[in-house]
Amino acid sequence: MRSVTTTDIMPPAVNSKPSVRPESIYVVGDSHSLAYNLRLYTTGDDRQFLFQSLYAGLSASVCAGSDGELSPALAAPLSRAGLLVKVDGRYEAFHRTEDPQSRLFAQMEDRPRVDPPIVLSIGGLDVMHFGVSLSKIDDIALPPALTESTGPLSEPALFEAMPFDDAVLIFSDRMLPLAQGLRELQHHGFTRLALLSLAPPTPNDEAFRAMRATLGLTETASHATLSWRSKCALVANAVLASIARETGVLFVDRWSDQVRNGVALPGLLDDWMHLSTWASDATALAIIDRFGGAPVVPQSPPANYQVYFEDPSVPGGIREHTIDHADFTALRDARGDALVPLNDINELTRMWVNRARVVRIVGV
Repeated sequence: MRSVTTTDIMPPAVNSKPSVRPESIYVVGDSHSLAYNLRLYTTGDDRQFLFQSLYAGLSASVCAGSDGELSPALAAPLSRAGLLVKVDGRYEAFHRTEDPQSRLFAQMEDRPRVDPPIVLSIGGLDVMHFGVSLSKIDDIALPPALTESTGPLSEPALFEAMPFDDAVLIFSDRMLPLAQGLRELQHHGFTRLALLSLAPPTPNDEAFRAMRATLGLTETASHATLSWRSKCALVANAVLASIARETGVLFVDRWSDQVRNGVALPGLLDDWMHLSTWASDATALAIIDRFGGAPVVPQSPPANYQVYFEDPSVPGGIREHTIDHADFTALRDARGDALVPLNDINELTRMWVNRARVVRIVGV
């Protein structure tokens, strides 16, 4: 098994061996795409993969084009990255165009004309509005395969809960433009496409409500629960998986690796919404693997971690400790609101931390 490491982008050292041209992987979509920008991964055989984020604030509703043309919302970021060129007023894929000027530029820049891997990170905005549209629905009844033995997804559904399949049909209608956009990308010659699953929602109710208020969204009491937003995310991922199957693109499903008993792993989300560095690295490695780039194993983990957790007894309500990888693993794998013993390597103290009170973990 070959190892993979991630590094910052650095200039080559003097007298180093000839540099390897990184193979670019593009992540297009909403703000969740930004976590991958300019992350470089190197395999044991010196093969490199450079992630480039093409942020466009995308929701599914703007992904469908017309008259055989790509949606402007999709075409704009791809054009900025040089993956599309305009020929006689119409977009063509850079790797397929017969335009003499574009082909000349490719030679001058020593730029390979290859079908680029493109990952679409879309659905986060759509699932928020989906929840708002179900204001008269208080619950979604999960099928047995998606229920958990403990945690927010273990509770019996309310008597008048919407069947999961009905929720999937409603969200599928909202996501139809995404399926059309994928087919139009394929028609333009982009065949190495993937959809990325949505990350599990924050278990922090106050952070969720604050985030919704920032976006001008309100919710009923039942919609403010972790159970409701987790079920909406499961509906969204079921629809994304279905779209991937129907259009013949890859689906990078990270849900089972990002939750424990249906709840986001501690430290998974950096700001109660977007993936933290270690979580986005793990997803990037899964993307490389799905595209068949190289067999991968997790990179060398950080030596230590900063853990932030709620503590009303201190100013600001947040306490911080530095722990080693062994304690991080124990905290990550603990269940629910279990008490976990942690050793602060700087203060040389030992404390018991309630897993449910952890709000952020950062590798250092």
